[in-house]
Amino acid sequence: VYLNVRDGAGSKILAAFAAGLAVAVFSHLAARLLKAPVTVFLIPGILPLVPGASIYNSVYYMIQDNQPQSSHYLAETLQIAGAIAMAVFLVDSLFHMLRAGKNRRAAREEAGERAAADVNCGANRAPEPRGCGKKQGCDTKLCEQMEKFEKKT
Repeated sequence: VYLNVRDGAGSKILAAFAAGLAVAVFSHLAARLLKAPVTVFLIPGILPLVPGASIYNSVYYMIQDNQPQSSHYLAETLQIAGAIAMAVFLVDSLFHMLRAGKNRRAAREEAGERAAADVNCGANRAPEPRGCGKKQGCDTKLCEQMEKFEKKT
């Protein structure tokens, strides 16, 4: 990804950003697939993107007392590092939002099932707050599901 974008767009910064996005997405997907921490995949993927040559050139020109060149490479180093960090942050935020939305949906569905079980079992009319005590006309399957749910919570 890095080489294709750098050759196509001619920008090391844009190339680092695109490659950072690709590495971060792959890391999140591999982590979920293989049930491992994201950092196990992220760190080895990011290391080749670190702007080592720019850091070296910045220090080299600083030692040679060539401040304009040193400043140029230092700025380039910081921009590339910022692009990589921004890519990782964006992908982490995206996966976090997707996970939060999935959790909210599951909670709404669970609450809806619980409310349906309460209504179908007559829990609103029952004197006890939990379950329906298998009153007449009650759907016993729903009561059993309700009891299992209450034990979990």
